[in-house]
Amino acid sequence: MREQSNTPVPFSPEEVRCIREVLSTSDKHPTCPLCDGKLKITGPEGGGSAMPTVWRVECPPCNRAAVFTDFPEDHRPDHK
Repeated sequence: MREQSNTPVPFSPEEVRCIREVLSTSDKHPTCPLCDGKLKITGPEGGGSAMPTVWRVECPPCNRAAVFTDFPEDHRPDHK
């Protein structure tokens, strides 16, 4: 029997578009386009001279994730 991987599966391009749309048009916390679960947002990470700043968006129930380099300020975890 194979062990289940803890490595998240990437969201599809269409799912990423759905997440981006919710982030850009709503002040509600974004939900997963697959299961409607609450998305976990972490970051920023990187941002050095050779690396862009990124935010990670993941759905723990679906084990899906995406990395965004452009993220609306009002949805950032560090936004007050």
